[in-house]
Amino acid sequence: MKKIYRSIVTAAFLITASLVQSNAQVTADLVLTGGPNTAVYPGFVTTGTFNVTFTNGSGNTLAAQSFMIVLSLPTGIEFDATYPACPAGWQYTVQPGNLSVNLKPLVPISGLPPTGIVSFSVPFKTMQTVSSQPYLGQIQTLLPVYTDPDNTNNTPAGTVSVLNLPLPVSFEQFTAEAKGCST
Repeated sequence: MKKIYRSIVTAAFLITASLVQSNAQVTADLVLTGGPNTAVYPGFVTTGTFNVTFTNGSGNTLAAQSFMIVLSLPTGIEFDATYPACPAGWQYTVQPGNLSVNLKPLVPISGLPPTGIVSFSVPFKTMQTVSSQPYLGQIQTLLPVYTDPDNTNNTPAGTVSVLNLPLPVSFEQFTAEAKGCST
């Protein structure tokens, strides 16, 4: 009877220890770098990409949906409604007004390179003149399962401009008809 009781107590201790360990916060130095593919666009409508690289080099795997990457652009530049090239295991959501997007991992994110490194090239288009307005990328915690000892390296920011220059127009095909002595 003592053996059975000892086995039950040992099993209960191991289960409790694993539950406490799974709820403990881990340290994860997350890094987000990048920005729009150019700082100055010649006019509108011009396409571009917001290129960022996310790195979890901590060695600790992060739970799915424990954080998200938020990218934002100034008024006059809009993110595309869809992102067909979104990396597998990530969800792309455009916010109302198309000025910001959320990228959320739907699967656990490994803490070891190369699987802990994910690159994004989120498409957008210029819609009007923009004069040195800020863009921003940032990592936001959704579940308090990790702490970031250096969150100064996960918020790339800068400025972007869209000039009011006419863009070239090229004809792919046209036809003409004679109308009397004119064409």
